[in-house]
Amino acid sequence: MSARTVFSPYVQLFRAVPGARAFSFAGWLARLPMPILGLGAVLLVAGESGSYGLAGTVAGTLALTGSLLSPLWARAMDRRGQGVVLPIVFTGYLVAGAGFVAVVVLDAPIWSWFLLAGLTGACGPNIGALVRARWAHALDSERRQTAFAFESVVDEVVFVVGPPLVTFLATLINPPVGFLTGIVIGFAGGLWLSRLRATEPPVQRAEEGAPRAR
Repeated sequence: MSARTVFSPYVQLFRAVPGARAFSFAGWLARLPMPILGLGAVLLVAGESGSYGLAGTVAGTLALTGSLLSPLWARAMDRRGQGVVLPIVFTGYLVAGAGFVAVVVLDAPIWSWFLLAGLTGACGPNIGALVRARWAHALDSERRQTAFAFESVVDEVVFVVGPPLVTFLATLINPPVGFLTGIVIGFAGGLWLSRLRATEPPVQRAEEGAPRAR
C-alpha cells in the first residue's frame, strides 16, 4: 500500500471542508499545552523548591481543576459560541499561567502556588472536543469517522512532541521557560481558533422553561 493511498482520505477531507486546515492546526497548537503544563509544573516547582512531592501535588491540582471545569466551558461554548467564550477563557489562562510562574520564582507563599496552578488548569477547555465539533458540523456521518481518526492522530502527536519540548526548554534553558512556552502556544492557538468564525458550529440555545441539569 502506497503512502498516497494511506493519506488520500485525509487529503480529500481537507479539500471538502473550507477552512479545515486553519481550525485543525489552530486546535493542534491550542491543545499542545496538555502534556506540557503538567510536566512543566513539576520541573518548575521541583527546580525552585527541591521537592518532587510538592511539585507533583501542584501539578495534580492543575490537572484536577482542568478536568472539573472543562465540561462547564464546553456547555458555555455550546450556548454562547466558541468565538465568544474562547477569548475569555484563554485570557484567564495566560494571566493565571504567568502568575503561577511568578509566584513560584519569587518564592511567594505555597498556597498561592496551588491557587494559581488551579486557576490555570480551570481555564483550559477541551480543545480536541471543540475541533471535533467543527468537523461534525461540516461533514456527514460517514466522513466524520475519518475526521475523528485524523484528530486522534493529532492527539498522539501532541503527546509525542510536548514532553520532549518542555523537558528540553526547562533543563537546557530555564524551568520557567518550559511552562511559559506551553502557556503562550496554547493562548496563541486558542485565540486563533476563536477567530475562525466561518467553521464554528451553530449555537445551541437552551429552551425556555426546560429543566436545568447540574
